[in-house]
Amino acid sequence: MRRGGFCRVYVEHAWYSGPDAGVADVDGAPHYFRRAYDPAHPDDDRYLVWPVDAETLALEREWWRIYVSWHGEPHPATGKERYDELAVLLAPHHTPPVDAKILFAEVQLSEQELRYGPDGPDYLMKWRT
Repeated sequence: MRRGGFCRVYVEHAWYSGPDAGVADVDGAPHYFRRAYDPAHPDDDRYLVWPVDAETLALEREWWRIYVSWHGEPHPATGKERYDELAVLLAPHHTPPVDAKILFAEVQLSEQELRYGPDGPDYLMKWRT
């Protein structure tokens, strides 16, 4: 946990006017998160969250580092095979289980604007029920 209850984000899978999906610490442990859209409340910051085991987290972080190494460039030959392999291995983990918790999140953006750092995005998230 970081300053003011904000937690580290390891991986970003999707962003649309804020983080939509990825992996972040929740209550001191890594969890997947996915925005739980409600068409009646489009600005609602509710997320489904569920735990990530250490082995899966390591694969997610490897996927992220490959992604960051060529972010903004066309999909390169270097790392493409492993990136695609990881995407297939990780895809089943990206679907929220039926027992996923629903939490609200607040996002703290960095002033550095280095959104795609090799150790994770440069923003933090704070979770509440």
